[in-house]
Amino acid sequence: MEHIPLTDRKYLPTFIFVTSLFMLWGIAISMGDVLNRHFQKVLHVSLSESGLVQFSIFGAYAVMGIPAGLFMKRYGYKNGVLLGLLLYAIGAFLFIPAAGAESFGFFRLALFILACGLSTLEAVAHPFSAALGDERKSEQRINFSQTFNALGAIIGPLLGSYFILRHTLTGNTQTDLVSVKLLYAAIGAVVLTIAIAFYFLRVPAVQESKPAGGKERSYRELFKYSHFRWAVAAQFFNVAAQGGTWAYFINYSGA
Repeated sequence: MEHIPLTDRKYLPTFIFVTSLFMLWGIAISMGDVLNRHFQKVLHVSLSESGLVQFSIFGAYAVMGIPAGLFMKRYGYKNGVLLGLLLYAIGAFLFIPAAGAESFGFFRLALFILACGLSTLEAVAHPFSAALGDERKSEQRINFSQTFNALGAIIGPLLGSYFILRHTLTGNTQTDLVSVKLLYAAIGAVVLTIAIAFYFLRVPAVQESKPAGGKERSYRELFKYSHFRWAVAAQFFNVAAQGGTWAYFINYSGA
């Protein structure tokens, strides 16, 4: 029986890097729940208003998903990753003036830009991971990469609770937002460093599989299939349920 490696040796550095992206956006998304709780305490937003944290994150996915795919298609995987990392870093750095302004709206803008970066990374990383090797192993590569997304979803709340929620509130809004500002400044610096490193990484040309019949289908053609329409609806309600549960469960944890 022919042994097919998970990825070719020439793709290994790129595959490791792309897999790390899954962890990066897992960390950022799950930290939104910690911010939700912290803003309730520090900025005195209501429970319903705090849900706008998740709305800013997942709203960015709704806005940026298709443009990110089109950008990747035109400019390639590497530039798609660089765009995603750049938006991620910009959003993280915007937490610094947002904390200075003590503005929930400013924080939401920063989160929206950051999440546009996450959406771009997610749109690029899945097909990128699939393309880094033999087509017969593409599903296994994606599954392997996705395990690091779950790891990121564990690390995010741990980081947030340690650097943000563990501090005793002083009653001084500016002081209580310092931990948020410092943590996201550090995240922005790390993400920007990764972007610079990836810019200089030599990415081998990848061989993408061609659609059946050799002809690409438009979005309009996709919606002709009822199972695709139902899949979109199911995904919408699934993400809504996840986002809502994650946003408010932390209020019952005693944090």
